[in-house]
Amino acid sequence: MYQRRNIEDNEPWLGEMEPFKISDNIYFVGTFQESCHIIDTGDGLVLIDSGNIFTLHMVIDHMHKIGLNPRDVKYAFYTHYHEDHTGSGNAFKHLSGCKTIISKVDEKNAYDACGFVADITVNDGDEFTLGNTTFKFIYTPGHTIGVMSVLFNTTLNGIPYTAGMFGGAGPNSLKKWHRSYYPSCLQDYLNSCDRLLKEKVDIFIGNHCWNNNTFEKARILKETGENQFLDPNEWVKFLEFCKDRAENLDQDERKPE
Repeated sequence: MYQRRNIEDNEPWLGEMEPFKISDNIYFVGTFQESCHIIDTGDGLVLIDSGNIFTLHMVIDHMHKIGLNPRDVKYAFYTHYHEDHTGSGNAFKHLSGCKTIISKVDEKNAYDACGFVADITVNDGDEFTLGNTTFKFIYTPGHTIGVMSVLFNTTLNGIPYTAGMFGGAGPNSLKKWHRSYYPSCLQDYLNSCDRLLKEKVDIFIGNHCWNNNTFEKARILKETGENQFLDPNEWVKFLEFCKDRAENLDQDERKPE
């Protein structure tokens, strides 16, 4: 469960995925290694993460394949500063003319890491509405010091639901080497999981495909029409999994390869 697959950045085509629709207004346009989602608000598009510069050409192609114009993206929100999320941010902004958004805490990190410059910064609890969709930002540090998670309203077959993304679930940056310059990262991460557990999410979208088994669910949706993205229990299951993994991280590090 929740397994990642290693794909070299210089061979992004190995992570090629067909774009598809998750709900009435949520589209997956990313790759296996870098999840990218479009939300159609009825008054313009919002992109969540545009991925690495090596995969941007596929994200653009995927949008065109399902009839979405990159120039209709009004805002691009970046969950945290790591290059696999913000690396193509400046290029996508140049192409689309959109406004870019990142957490205030990660603003400088994004610039230092890959020269990404955000137009707008958000803080914990901030909200913004575009068209028929309201986005709520929740500060959830740990994976980076400035991770922002996001919740927003959506519909599936006309029925209203809440969609949500944990903006940085990866344990790779919680290991001991990382704590030398971010000492509280592990405890911050656990606190963030606890905070998100208080939120009700019906449609969990992954920050990476292995967060919510995007690839497998897309296959099932295409072959059978069954939409396993709608699952009010998965959000809680994943966050509990994240907590358990983080709490046992030091023990796992001592295991032989």
